[in-house]
Amino acid sequence: MKTQNSPSERWDAVAVSTGNQMIVWGGMSAGKLHADGAVYDFATDTWENLTMTGAPAARSASGAAWTGKLLFIWGGIIEDPNATGGGIYQ
Repeated sequence: MKTQNSPSERWDAVAVSTGNQMIVWGGMSAGKLHADGAVYDFATDTWENLTMTGAPAARSASGAAWTGKLLFIWGGIIEDPNATGGGIYQ
């Protein structure tokens, strides 16, 4: 598996399969919460960074669901008390 453009090492991240791709988002490493992620394409063995536009606040241990078109991210451990409950990636 290639690692160029892959997310940094982390734990408690969201990871969902779309069937053709795997989406990895959020999580924590070295005491830092992440609000980024990437999509791995199984067929091409490549990673593409997710857009930060509209991304939920940084968090780890979130719940996630893939609907076939949308990735819902909700809850988890959040530093910012004013952060919203979650977000949607299209």
